Amino acid sequence: MRGCVVVLMLVVLGAVGVAHAQDTWMSLTLDGRKVGHMHVQRLVQGQHVVTTTDMLFRLNRTQREVPIAHHQRAEETLDGQPLAFEARTRLSAQDETSSGRRTANGSFRVQTSVGGEHNHYWLIWPEGALLNEGQRLTMKRHGIAPGTHYRMQVFNPSTRQATWADMRVIGPESVVLPTGPRQLVHLSQTVHGATHDQVMQLWVNRQFTILKASLPMFGFTLEMLACDQACALSPDQPIDLLAHSMVDAPRPMVAAIRAQPVRYLLRMTDTEQMPLIQTDEQQLTHLRGHLWQMDVGIVRPGEVAAPDVLDTAPTPWLQSNAPAVRALAHEAAGQAMGDRRRMIRLKEFVHHYIRRRGLDVGYASALETVHSRQGDCTEHAVLLAALARALGIPARIVTGLVYVDRYAGRSHVFVPHAWVLAWIDGAWRSYDAIQGQFDSTHLAMTVGNGDPWHYFAAMDVLGSLRIERATPASELLDTGPPPVAPPAPAVSPGGPP
Repeated sequence: MRGCVVVLMLVVLGAVGVAHAQDTWMSLTLDGRKVGHMHVQRLVQGQHVVTTTDMLFRLNRTQREVPIAHHQRAEETLDGQPLAFEARTRLSAQDETSSGRRTANGSFRVQTSVGGEHNHYWLIWPEGALLNEGQRLTMKRHGIAPGTHYRMQVFNPSTRQATWADMRVIGPESVVLPTGPRQLVHLSQTVHGATHDQVMQLWVNRQFTILKASLPMFGFTLEMLACDQACALSPDQPIDLLAHSMVDAPRPMVAAIRAQPVRYLLRMTDTEQMPLIQTDEQQLTHLRGHLWQMDVGIVRPGEVAAPDVLDTAPTPWLQSNAPAVRALAHEAAGQAMGDRRRMIRLKEFVHHYIRRRGLDVGYASALETVHSRQGDCTEHAVLLAALARALGIPARIVTGLVYVDRYAGRSHVFVPHAWVLAWIDGAWRSYDAIQGQFDSTHLAMTVGNGDPWHYFAAMDVLGSLRIERATPASELLDTGPPPVAPPAPAVSPGGPP
């Protein structure tokens, strides 16, 4: 199977900062279709405030339903100082969990569990980082005067990381909720990520209870709308994620094209933020405005920094130090000499080791994949990277796009995909365990260490990416950029002219 879809949900709850004075039920919709629900409870217990959030989100991938469940709990003082947190997410057959509690010296004792492996460590709390109640109090302190700007640092219990968020008060607005119209205050929140910014729109009441939230996700608009319990728990209509996560190819990318370097002309329609990145095999050049040129398929060492110690270290999702993973790595590599030969052996081993390929696994760790022997491109990539690290080979996981002739009823499209970069002979080189080989239709969007939350970083701008031209090296007459295509004609509200 060429290509797959990476189902990676940003846990917006940690970034949005939902906090409530009572039970709040919310309906979750993608482009108007109900896909899940959320239940938030805020309870004052003596001098502590406990905020609990439960979410169930349903998606389809080529007619296979993939439910994503998330539970989050934050315990704080009345003035918003963090005391404890916990998060539990189900992306596969096993839950990912994390929890932390403040100790007498102010640090947090953290426990995590991924793929059945448990870890404990100490976390120094990021200075000024806020959980749910702290975020609500910060919003309340700055008020609702239109034009007000401020910044706060939000802590996400799922990633155990803090991120800066810029807040801007838009002003009072009439909002239609499932229970009827409400007069709310519109806030715009920009969360600054490692690769791009995530902009969310929030509507709150005078107590800064969030009753509506809206943000882009995989080319859709995700909305959270406050309603009663019956409304929130009404039947879902899972939407097919593939419909908006594919990008049309400008031409059939036949085998002869894929086997040689290709120059792409790219256009971002709604934003100038480019989701694709620079790698040793992919060179990106900004032409002007929303137009970019990208060359894929020629290795140019030095485009990306050399590996560091973290590129061979185990992570919660790449458990390269687990005995089962280490044993499998040595079995797979056999007597191969040199990192290049060992990576080829590992890639071929993973390709045959995972016996059941399917899209019904949301995201599994390397250790879970060792035992289950099932999954799609993400499981192939995670297992391959873990095996490489177990042998001391620096490895990273790429999330990007790959070309397929036909997929889910569409022809000649690029679909979300995952593969591995390994440091071989002084350069970062790609290895694709599910397809068996890397070619010039692999377009890299982000590089990470196996953490599923990292992948979401670029996916929400997929709906803005257009591939206008793909020119193989054999058709290029010179080394300069191809002619710039004219801007696409404007589309009126009534449809194409």
